[in-house]
Amino acid sequence: MLYVGYPVYFETALKLIPPSPGTSLHDLLATQGVTLYEIDKGVCILGLEVAEIHIADRAYQSVDDGLRHILDAKKKVVTGLKALNANLSRFEIAPMEQETIWVENPEPYLITTGF
Repeated sequence: MLYVGYPVYFETALKLIPPSPGTSLHDLLATQGVTLYEIDKGVCILGLEVAEIHIADRAYQSVDDGLRHILDAKKKVVTGLKALNANLSRFEIAPMEQETIWVENPEPYLITTGF
């Protein structure tokens, strides 16, 4: 699968998004079209799946179409997190099978989880 967003631990995601009383993080994210995908070993992806790129069921896709889908997902993630007043100024990302890394104001990442 292919995602656009941030690989983080759930606890980090909770710190990035200001809470809304009586609303779960998942529900709050959904109001802006963003999702928290639970991947593996406690790592989540805060962002969007680029489902249009998953080509296991077809032989090919044009590069232009693929890039357009990725950039559309990036725009949705950036816009959604901004609307939620997410504080992305400094936080830890959690790349799979690696040590966490501190980042400051990063653009969303392109993340693969295997095909």
